[in-house]
Formats: sequence, C-alpha cells, structure tokens
Amino acid sequence: MGRKQSRPRGPKPQRRVRLTAPEYRDLRRISRLRTAPYAEVVRAKILLRAYEHPDWSNVAIARAVGCTDRTVRKWRSRSRAGPAVH
Repeated sequence: MGRKQSRPRGPKPQRRVRLTAPEYRDLRRISRLRTAPYAEVVRAKILLRAYEHPDWSNVAIARAVGCTDRTVRKWRSRSRAGPAVH
C-alpha cells in the first residue's frame, strides 16, 4: 500500500529569509557546484528553500534538502545577521 504524502507539520517560521539579488545568484551557483564543500552546498540549499518558500516549515525544508530541522533552524537564524555563505 502506498503511503499518503502530506505536507510536513511544524510551526511556521517567524521571520523570512531576505536575500539581495547578488546573494540569491551566489547561493544558486553554490547549490549547483559539485566541487564545493558539502556543508556549504547544504547551507545554500537551505537558504534558497527558505527564501523561495517562506511558508514552508523547518521540517519541510529539512526533508527537501536532506538534513535535520535543527540544521535548518541554525542557518535560518544565522541568515538574519547577514549572508551565511560568502
């Protein structure tokens, strides 16, 4: 029997990730690199998903990226101070 696909539950994020156009371009580029460090690619993917889908919960982003919701929370909170990936 097939499992019913449902949207992961969890609290809605309180703050949106804000990116400038150059930051967005850089994150898109980094998320596609095959030679970049894995952690850098994951951070870029997290911030892109949070920016492109502001209504997604941390759990939904974690499932899409392939990491834990704790990692998503960490990078969402760090993004408030400025870009997480240089």
